[in-house]
Amino acid sequence: MKINKDEPLPRHTEYEWEECYAKVVLENLLKDEFYDLNIIDKPDLQNEELNVGIECTVSINMESMEAEYLYSELTYGKSKNPDKCKERIKRLGGNITEYSMFESRTVSLNSILGAVRTKLKKLNESGYKIFEKNYLLIRDCIYIPNQQIQGLEYSIGMIQSKYPVEFDKIYILLNSKLIELNMIDYTNKCIEFNSNTQYELAEKARDIVVKQEEKEKEKNDK
Repeated sequence: MKINKDEPLPRHTEYEWEECYAKVVLENLLKDEFYDLNIIDKPDLQNEELNVGIECTVSINMESMEAEYLYSELTYGKSKNPDKCKERIKRLGGNITEYSMFESRTVSLNSILGAVRTKLKKLNESGYKIFEKNYLLIRDCIYIPNQQIQGLEYSIGMIQSKYPVEFDKIYILLNSKLIELNMIDYTNKCIEFNSNTQYELAEKARDIVVKQEEKEKEKNDK
């Protein structure tokens, strides 16, 4: 499939943008821990040499997903009424900067906890490849104050205690922050980045999707 540079990505592609974004974020922000993560399935990102598997998911509510879609149309010049589009994004809780769109409001963490439950069930199903290090990355666009992180980690720990196999680390990827929850020793850390970095990483993820689509097209044309 040919994807034009000035158009949003199609809804269905060989590689999902979310998984590609998770890959480039981890490889760029945590270079000492991750490299050459392969996009596969069960889990989504794998590296045999590192003996690590990373499951990726999104816990964004419907309003946030609509805001992201509208922002994508706005970015690629596909919106028929840009001013109306910007106003709608604002009503949905989005704030547009020079390089990105983010939500400044604090919302319930139930969506993140729900994502943890869903992926824990998958981790414990037959057919899921277990590594020495099993991680989970959840992307959301809410604002989580630093003082809430320890409580969130405790809540996740309570959920995980009900399953035989648990995630060793859980990453929560927000618009300008990557939170790492170490579920073994209950420590955590945050890596903050600006909107320019967010834009660059998002474009790198897009490039991976586009290149894979081009490879599939070449293979099918033969």
